Amino acid sequence: MIMLDGVRADTINFVPYLQELKKEALFFSSLITYAPYTLASLHAIFSGMYGNTNGVNGYYKSYSFDKDHCFTLAQYLKENGYYTEADVINEDLIPKQGFDKVRIHDEFKSNLLERHPEILLQIKNKQPFFLFLDYNFVHTNLVKNIIKKYSDFSIEYFKNKEKNYSNYLVLVSEAGDYLKLMMDKLKELNLYGNSVVIIFADHGCSVGDRIGEKVYGVYLYDYTIRTFMYIIGKYLPKGVERKNVVRTADIMPTILDITKIHTKGGYKPIHGESLLNLKEDASNDVIAYSETGGLGGPTPSPEIHNVKAIRTNRWKLIYNTTNSKKELYDLENDKDEATNLSGKGYEIEDRLWDEMLRLDEKFKIENSRNFLKFKTRSFEQKEAMASEIPIRNGGNFEELHKKLREHLDMQSKEWKTFIYAQDKGFYQGFDEIKIEGCRPTEKRFKMYKIEKYMSKDRLVLDIGSNCGFVSLFASRYFGHIDGVEINPYLVAIANDAKNYLKIKNAAFHCSSFEKFKIDKKFDVIFSFANDSTIDENTKFNFKEYIQKILFLLKSHGLLIFESQAEDMMEKNMFSPKLEILEKYFNVLEKRKVKSDYPYNVPERWFLVLKKR
Repeated sequence: MIMLDGVRADTINFVPYLQELKKEALFFSSLITYAPYTLASLHAIFSGMYGNTNGVNGYYKSYSFDKDHCFTLAQYLKENGYYTEADVINEDLIPKQGFDKVRIHDEFKSNLLERHPEILLQIKNKQPFFLFLDYNFVHTNLVKNIIKKYSDFSIEYFKNKEKNYSNYLVLVSEAGDYLKLMMDKLKELNLYGNSVVIIFADHGCSVGDRIGEKVYGVYLYDYTIRTFMYIIGKYLPKGVERKNVVRTADIMPTILDITKIHTKGGYKPIHGESLLNLKEDASNDVIAYSETGGLGGPTPSPEIHNVKAIRTNRWKLIYNTTNSKKELYDLENDKDEATNLSGKGYEIEDRLWDEMLRLDEKFKIENSRNFLKFKTRSFEQKEAMASEIPIRNGGNFEELHKKLREHLDMQSKEWKTFIYAQDKGFYQGFDEIKIEGCRPTEKRFKMYKIEKYMSKDRLVLDIGSNCGFVSLFASRYFGHIDGVEINPYLVAIANDAKNYLKIKNAAFHCSSFEKFKIDKKFDVIFSFANDSTIDENTKFNFKEYIQKILFLLKSHGLLIFESQAEDMMEKNMFSPKLEILEKYFNVLEKRKVKSDYPYNVPERWFLVLKKR
């Protein structure tokens, strides 16, 4: 099973080997991905179900995969005697349950033209086997040449679509060369004749098609959600193309059908269906469901998907839950999705909308087995679960939690740029008041090990204080702490918690850091993952941000700094920031600390710096 990461369906006709390969395969030219980015797409493929049910319905949610109630493709195969192995760029991209071995390769350094044939050689005698290979060359070049260079709104990029597409075709052509090498290797090793080979793309890619999406993951237009699949096998049709819509969720049940493996009871139901007996006629109008929540773009929502789409052979309805915008496209007559027909009186819009609502209810029902856990909880915990506020064991905090819950409800309705911690509600956790957030405060301070810098004669500023739990915890060890936070609902949470705990030496200011003014200087400033934000509320560039810190910091004052999640996603991304910090500060400590959130960023840089 070979994944061509980020290859558009409309490039097939421009690459000779990809055209030639159709002659040997059952070819699906309208495979609709559940999500136009690899993490959620692969979890849907390996579970046979959409992310709302398997738990991975957000960029940062590989940790949420419901491994207890989802039986994966690899588990089925392993249980039936297959040796199972994968080679990917990140172990979090796939559910690891059922794999005998998961190899990780460096997408920037590994030579897959050598590595993957060698893996075939090593695995050939472990028959029967299942091997999943991630060909990431296209993705890697997108990272280097587009993602790092442009924003989702860079005019320079979007005005050169033809040039971008031409450059992109070169990358896809190299994917064709890779596939030919792999097919030849299978034949050389005498594996081709008795194997089933599946080649597919997890999602497509923008080449400047729509402003707001430089590559993928922001929108649900066909250039990212329509992909393709080849299935090659001795007893399977050859030279046959299926043009009707099928879904990536159909891949797992198709493989189970080929291998004569039956699904098990007691697990969440698979959404996909086998494609082996699919008929190519007008009656086969499959409903494909897709979702996304972008890291960037006009309505970013990396924690939980906020854009949904229902697609048939002819029609597509898109709904953005953040701005309540609907889009309806007649794909038969408008392949570029240029004319939005929503609100124009088309009956199909109501039918597709009803289907979207029906699926929402279906997903809720399929997740309702959580009531098994609910039944074993205490009364206080049940109240918290029903209110979607996670609390830890013990404690009598109902009144406080009720107040905090009201602020969260108002934030959800009124604060349009709320992106972080949409699952748990709280980004910061606080054991003292039994609040479980994405990043537990007490645990963070144990890792930070900054006790020697704490003193009751020091004044502290906490930039981006969020719901104030870090500030309130630190107030026990400093003379006074001021927190500055732009979100009024988080400030309200901080003040309610402060009053409940009867803390007198903390104050919270509702302001952006750019506009924040105060008539004192600080001995210590906390900058915990706040120098830039994906909700775009931070307007300073990094140098401007540091200049304001220098203005607010006393002579020889301390900056205690934790890096952003994005600083850890690529090697050397933090280097330009470090250069600026070293220009104005002496570095007292520099180390990495563990990070609970997001899950795909296990560590962050942590520095203690002294103003020169």
